[in-house]
Parts: sequence; C-alpha cells; structure tokens
Amino acid sequence: YHILEKDKNGYILLSYYKPFCKSQMDRIYDTFGEEKFRRLVFFPAVDINNYLNLVKLMDVMLDPYPFGGCNTSYEAFDYNIPVVTLPTRFLNGRFTFGLYKKMGFIDMIATTADNYVKIAIKCATDKAWRQSIITKIKDNKYAIFMEEESVTDWSNMLEEKANEIVY
Repeated sequence: YHILEKDKNGYILLSYYKPFCKSQMDRIYDTFGEEKFRRLVFFPAVDINNYLNLVKLMDVMLDPYPFGGCNTSYEAFDYNIPVVTLPTRFLNGRFTFGLYKKMGFIDMIATTADNYVKIAIKCATDKAWRQSIITKIKDNKYAIFMEEESVTDWSNMLEEKANEIVY
C-alpha cells in the first residue's frame, strides 16, 4: 500500500498461482483503494521461461513479509535484480537476509516496515543508487552461487546421520 502511495509510477506484480478468493480480493481492494488497486498487476501461473522474463524486467523485487523468499531471491540475484527484505525471527523469513550477508552487503535489508518501504522506493526511483546495488550483486553473487562451505557442511551432516542409522 505505502509503496504505491509514495511511488506514483510504481506497479506491483502479484502471482495468483494459488487463486485469491473473493474475500481476499475484496480486502486487497479495500486496503489499496481503486487507484492503487489498478497498479497491482495479477498474473497467472506461467512457465519458467516466462516467469524469468518477468523477473528480468523488474527494477526491484519485494521479499514478501513475513514469509520471505528463497528460490525467488536466487532467481532475482541471478539476473542482478535487487530484492528488498525485512527479516523475521523465523527461518522462512531470513533466506534473503542470509544471501545478502553472504554477498557482503546489507543495503537492501530493512529494519522496520517503514524502512522496507523507503528502501523499495529508493531502489525503484533512484536509478544511480539502484545501479550501485546491481553492481554489488553482480560483483558478489559468486559468494552465493559458487559457495562450497554449505555444500560441504550438508554433506558431512548427511554422512554422519547415515552412519548413525542402524539397518
């Protein structure tokens, strides 16, 4: 709501892969109002190539609070698309936070809901700042895509668990 209120040229794309029921759509409409509701673009389930083409077109991706993203953030980072996130206390709301920490910068990590809106607006409207974030992603995404420590840790843990299993 606040993002569209502050960015008069902004649009938010929302997937209805899982359809919204009438009461959800009514609540969204009532919250956003007619003018802002028209700037919500709902798209159906699409194949992976069409989805990735949508990702490539974005100025900024919104990590959905409180659930968060994981695969979606990886997909955005693969195309150097900034993702604004507000980490939660729970694992599912901390993946994007962790990816930024691995990449070594925290510019897109919000600390409050107001800060989330501020970062999203800045990224959407300040082309020079957005380009600086894109450059940081481009220069540092190897840390999340070529990172071996987690693979080794998982492999070791799985081997330990396998050794504990009695057949």
